[in-house]
Amino acid sequence: MKKRLLLIVALLLLAALGYGIYLFTLKAPVVAQGETDFRMSTDQLVALYEQNEDSANRKLLNQIIEVRGAVTTVGQDSTGTSIQLSSSNPMSGVNCRFDASINEKLRRIKTGDTISVKGKCTGFLIDVNLSNCDILGN
Repeated sequence: MKKRLLLIVALLLLAALGYGIYLFTLKAPVVAQGETDFRMSTDQLVALYEQNEDSANRKLLNQIIEVRGAVTTVGQDSTGTSIQLSSSNPMSGVNCRFDASINEKLRRIKTGDTISVKGKCTGFLIDVNLSNCDILGN
């Protein structure tokens, strides 16, 4: 009886480990292949959040947004690249987070370039944040 219980527990742990590895290696969906829910400028997007963050979250959170703006910074770390797009508010902009798989496209982007980006809106923390982004038409 103890051996059977030990075998069942071992199999459950093995299944849980396998599922954990599956989830860890699962790639995020490519946003550029999905439908765009909203198109706007960086000024419009930031203004929506500054006017009423709760209302903007109800409308935009987890939605696919296409935004166009000027690049102010480009930064990299071990998990990918972030590009900051400016807005008319010097304290806020749009932070676009890119997966490391599109680094080749990002090498051509420089500060001052005006680009269109498509990504999933994840909320507002000083800047509007878009994740799983892709550059459009560049």
